[in-house]
Amino acid sequence: MPVSDFPMTRRGLIAGSAALGAGLALGFHPVRAQSPGPVRLGALLPLSGPLSQFGPEIAAAHRAVIEEVNAAGGMFGAPVEYFAEDDQNVPDTGLLATRKLMGADGVCAVMGVLNSAVAAAILPACWENRVMVLGVASSDTLVELPHDGYFVRTQPHTVLQGHKLAEIAQDEGAQSVFVLAPQQPYSANLIAGIRAQLEPAGVPVGELIFDAKKTSFRSEVEAALRDEPGALILGGYPPENVIIAKEIYRAGYEGKVIVLSAGLTPTVIEGAGAEVVEGWLTSTPVADSGSTAYQRLAGLLKVDQPHLFSAQAYDHVNLALLAIAQAGEATGAAIRDNIRAVGDESGTAVDNALDGIVAIAAGQRVNYLGASGPCKFEPNGNIRVTIFDTLVVRDGKLVSAA
Repeated sequence: MPVSDFPMTRRGLIAGSAALGAGLALGFHPVRAQSPGPVRLGALLPLSGPLSQFGPEIAAAHRAVIEEVNAAGGMFGAPVEYFAEDDQNVPDTGLLATRKLMGADGVCAVMGVLNSAVAAAILPACWENRVMVLGVASSDTLVELPHDGYFVRTQPHTVLQGHKLAEIAQDEGAQSVFVLAPQQPYSANLIAGIRAQLEPAGVPVGELIFDAKKTSFRSEVEAALRDEPGALILGGYPPENVIIAKEIYRAGYEGKVIVLSAGLTPTVIEGAGAEVVEGWLTSTPVADSGSTAYQRLAGLLKVDQPHLFSAQAYDHVNLALLAIAQAGEATGAAIRDNIRAVGDESGTAVDNALDGIVAIAAGQRVNYLGASGPCKFEPNGNIRVTIFDTLVVRDGKLVSAA
C-alpha cells in the first residue's frame, strides 16, 4: 500500500532547495548522486489474527508521519513511499510478506513486527539483504541472533518484563506463584525473569507451557490452581486469555492474577466480562504521555490516548527517516549506522522527522525524543530506558493502580 500522492508543489520544491543549499553550504550531503528515487519504507503488522486490534492504528501512525513529510516536500526531492503487509501473527506468513517488501517493493526498512516468532523468522532474511528492522518483539533471544546491527526494538526485553510482573506478586504479598505461558519464543525468558526475581526471596514458582491453538484450557487452569498459588501469572495473548479468564473465574480462584501487558487489553475485558477480570493486574511499559512527541501523535491520529504500540510505531518511522537524512542515503545500512547518531544527547532536541530533517540539513546534530520514550539503544539493539506503570482492571477499565 504505497503512500504515493506526493505533492510536487512550488512551495515544496523551494523549501527542499533551500534546505539542500543550507546543508551543502555546511558540508552536509543529503543524497548520493547514484541513489535517486523515492525513499521506501515497509511495515509488517498484525492486520488479522491475534493482536490485530493493534495493526490499523500502527499503520495509521506510520502513514501520518510519512504524509506529513511528503506534504512538506519529501526527502531528497522525492516522495517517501510506504508499504504495509499483514503477518497474521504467523512466522511463515510474515517471512513471505517480508520477502515481498524487500523484493518487489524494495524497502530499506521493515517496521512494526510485534510477534517474537515472526521476528525470529524474518530477521535472517533481513540482515542477509541489509534491510533494517525496527521492531517491538521482546524475546531476549532475538538480540542473540547474529543480526549485525540490523535490528533495534523499542519494547523492553522479556526478562525485564518478567521481573516487573514478579515485583507485583511481591507487592501483593504472594507466597507462591504459578506461571501459565504459551509455546512462544519469549516464554522461557519471561519465566526466567520471574524466577530470578522471586526464588532468591524464597517464593516458589511453578510453570506450565501450553498450546495456544487449543480451544479449551480447563486442564491447564486446574493444574495451575491445584496447589492454590498466591498469584497466577499469565504470559499469553488476548485470544487465549479470554478463555483462560473464564476458567479461572469458574474455579473460584481468589488469588491475584497478573498478566503480561500485551495479554490484558480492552478486548480481553470485553470478551471475558468485566466481572470475570476485575482486579487483574499488569506491569506494562507505557508511552511517554507527557512528551511533546506523544501529544503530536495524538493530534495526528485524532485520538486522546494512542496505544504504546502506536507510539513505538511513530518512533520507528521518525527514527528511520532521521537516520536516512543523517546518512544522506536511503539504505538499511544507512539506518543501522545512524540510528543512534540521531539520538545525540548533546544535539538539538526534536520530536518529529520534519524538524529533524531541517536541523540535519543545517549541519546540526539532533536528539530525537520519542512518543514511547528517549529511544536510545544498546549495541545489541535493546532499548535502554522504558517507562513502566502498574495497571489494574476496575469496573471494566484498565487504570493505574497508583
